[in-house]
Amino acid sequence: HRVIPSVRTMLDLSRKTIYQLVTEELDEDLARHLKRHQEDQIDFVMYFGYTQQADLQPLANVLFDRFPTPILHVQLRRSGKWQIHKITTRGPADITADERSTLTDALNSYLGKRWRAPKARAVSRYDLAILHNPEDTLSPSNPKALQSFIRAGKRLGVDVDLITRRDYPQIAEWDALFIRETTSINHHTFRFAKRAEAEGMVVIDDPTSILRCTNKVYLAELLRTHRVGTPRTVVLQRDRSTAEIEKLGYPVVLKIPDGAFSLGVYKANTPAEFDEIATRLFKKSDLILAQEFLRSEFDWRVGILGGKL
Repeated sequence: HRVIPSVRTMLDLSRKTIYQLVTEELDEDLARHLKRHQEDQIDFVMYFGYTQQADLQPLANVLFDRFPTPILHVQLRRSGKWQIHKITTRGPADITADERSTLTDALNSYLGKRWRAPKARAVSRYDLAILHNPEDTLSPSNPKALQSFIRAGKRLGVDVDLITRRDYPQIAEWDALFIRETTSINHHTFRFAKRAEAEGMVVIDDPTSILRCTNKVYLAELLRTHRVGTPRTVVLQRDRSTAEIEKLGYPVVLKIPDGAFSLGVYKANTPAEFDEIATRLFKKSDLILAQEFLRSEFDWRVGILGGKL
């Protein structure tokens, strides 16, 4: 039998200091769904994820995914940005006769959608979560690749689930985490990796790798130390020497240290273009990388897993 709210959800909602850890992940959802609201406070009630305020239904869906509970009273406040001020549970004795009718309709809808007999399934040896963002147009793995992961998992006896950032509170339910979003330090992907590592899970990319691989200065020095062939690279500071750039020749490629997937990567064809781009990049970073431009007929991708190419 499925029971809602679960013990985990009841614990999450028992104290504000606990559920605030979860609701901090909802800041972007709040900003997106409430951007047209002019008032500075909103109170609404959810019945099995349904709210009578139609314009708040998308937000109610998000909150019900996080806190599946029959009746929730949600208070939102805006002080610079929208935040969840308070979430409280309510019981049948706390609602009016009119609300009971709404609750009954919402319950019937919920039962019809969610409480279906599950299909029989083989017991897997392991459960793997793949973190992805369905809305990311530059995702490291497209939908076809993700489905290939799922099929490969079945062949190996591994149950693969596609998850999103909304599944952060349940991350410990899986045995391993595979991050297929572009990672960054100030990003939910890093928080996922840290949480998974703390839970003793196998995680790729692990937090240490994220720290290293998002730092192009570190990678450039690492490759140089181990004599791995790369395009000639110079790390530039604000008081840069033009002589260093002249040695690389033009065109020259300029990069910010923490860019990914061609974000923050530019090509300067002339000294004038170099000055314009470098000035712009130094407003964002104290260091930038300059690399010689090597022409190629295709995009180079080198994959390394477990110390093997």
